[in-house]
Amino acid sequence: MTTHRVLAGAALLLASLGLVVGDPPASRGAPVPRVFAWVSAYDSARVDAVTLAEWLRDRRRNLSILDVRPADAFRDFHLPRAVHMPLAELGIVPADSAATVVVYGDREPDAQRAWLVLSAFGHQDVRALEEGIRGWLVDVINPVLPRPTTPAEEIEFDRRADLSRYFGGLPRLGEPIDPTARAEDVLTRTRRRGCAF
Repeated sequence: MTTHRVLAGAALLLASLGLVVGDPPASRGAPVPRVFAWVSAYDSARVDAVTLAEWLRDRRRNLSILDVRPADAFRDFHLPRAVHMPLAELGIVPADSAATVVVYGDREPDAQRAWLVLSAFGHQDVRALEEGIRGWLVDVINPVLPRPTTPAEEIEFDRRADLSRYFGGLPRLGEPIDPTARAEDVLTRTRRRGCAF
């Protein structure tokens, strides 16, 4: 297990360095920054919480969900079908070309690091959950329809409300959740409301 942690740490370090080190000098003598390729690849690899909820509800095949948060946070609350996998141990996850691996943490940067490591280890379809666990709590478990609304907003809310009920959430009308609220605070308020997840 120690060897895997060392390799995972090395992969994380190399992937991080790859973000800041440019390619070899081009024919004109200027380095071509590699950061743009990584940022572009990462941006296209993000998945929003509602889409992930639809994949789970529809029982999408070959879907793995990895939670890279600390063990106590995982025990307190985690996404359905998620497996706890610390960042340092991501190197032991076998690459499967048919699998879609979704990673998440408390915040999106945690998922970004996990995405880098898994991509460096040869995983083909790695996705990072936008906004981490907070995105799931706000968009799936606690969707809010503010008033007044447009017909398009009501249709989108109905879609989210159905998913919310499926996962034990409580959709509601009213004020949206404060965008600066921490995931822990949103989870505490959600439990107070009596969600069944």
